[in-house]
This record gives sequence, C-alpha cells and structure tokens, in this order.
Amino acid sequence: MRLPEGTGGGSLKEFAESFQERNPHLRVFNMVLHMDEATPHLHVDFVPVATEQSRGPQRGYQ
Repeated sequence: MRLPEGTGGGSLKEFAESFQERNPHLRVFNMVLHMDEATPHLHVDFVPVATEQSRGPQRGYQ
C-alpha cells in the first residue's frame, strides 16, 4: 500500500499492520483506511475472542 507523503497515512498504516499482534484477543475481519476525508482515519471491525475461559463452550468445537 502506497500512501501520499505528509498525510498522516503512514502512521495509520503502521498502526493497522500491528493491530492484530498488539490485540491477540480481537480478531479483525475488516479494516479500511479512509484517506478521502478531511482527516485520515481507520475503521476497524473485529470480534472479541476469549481463549482462557473456564466457563462456556470449550475451545475446539466445530
């Protein structure tokens, strides 16, 4: 992804690329970078995932 210089998009790109790593309990299914408005911004859609719970359905079911 190439972003225009001086738009702040570079910082958003770095944030987006490392989001999943920094948030292991959030599974991103859609992320959109908006550069067509006055302020560059991201829309991030995710689902929280609990992996260390002792209650509820057990992990591994289909």
